[in-house]
Amino acid sequence: MARNSLVLKIVLDFLALIIVAFPLLAFELWASPYERGYFADDPSLRLPYKTQTISVGLLAGLGFALMVVTIITVEISRYVRGKSGGARSLGFCEVPGWIWESYVAIGVFTFGAACQQLAVTIAKYVIGRFRPHFFDTSSEICARNIS
Repeated sequence: MARNSLVLKIVLDFLALIIVAFPLLAFELWASPYERGYFADDPSLRLPYKTQTISVGLLAGLGFALMVVTIITVEISRYVRGKSGGARSLGFCEVPGWIWESYVAIGVFTFGAACQQLAVTIAKYVIGRFRPHFFDTSSEICARNIS
């Protein structure tokens, strides 16, 4: 009975994550942001464009890896002190308590990060605000199209 409830929890965790991640994928593939006009003398759009020194993928990967390492380190130290949860039976194998507790903490963090990313993406698509370097990049695009 307990084995079935653990498997059900894992399946529901992944289902909840997929439910949040699918709209992100849908925005990326099929949606286009709201387009709005601008004033030529808007000072908030006149900042110079600066290239990224760290890519978004690298930043997200390192941030997620740091979080996973931190959670696993904390759970192992709790296990060594005897403050971790007991072992869980999952299928035909027994999962140590620190691994299960790590899975739960990483799952909560991942779900929260996915919800935060969904909220930011929805806001970007709905608000449609131009980037502060809009004039700098649009003049470069125009120059490339002319030549």
